[in-house]
Amino acid sequence: MKKELKLCFWAGAIIPLWLSVGVIIASSFYPGYDHLRQALSELGAVGSPVHNLSPAINNFPIGFLCLLFSFGLWRSAEKGKLIRVTALLVAIHGLGSIGAGLYCCDPGCRPPQP
Repeated sequence: MKKELKLCFWAGAIIPLWLSVGVIIASSFYPGYDHLRQALSELGAVGSPVHNLSPAINNFPIGFLCLLFSFGLWRSAEKGKLIRVTALLVAIHGLGSIGAGLYCCDPGCRPPQP
């Protein structure tokens, strides 16, 4: 396997770990945040104490990692249509993650008291 593909596949393996650590770090700066009772989107919501930090350590890096992983899937697919569809879906997820970081949670989910 080519080195570039290994890097891409490692990016895919890192995504869930990165998300877990990023959420733990961001939520530690959000007084009273409860993983079980609050949505993750509240971390990046307008008025949140971690409004700028959360996208920087969660959305943007995860979006980049998803795009890198999807590139690796696409390049390894050769003639596999299902792998290419999967690669496109992972890329869309990556772009969505970046978009979620750029455009915060709508005013309807603003925490009443951050």
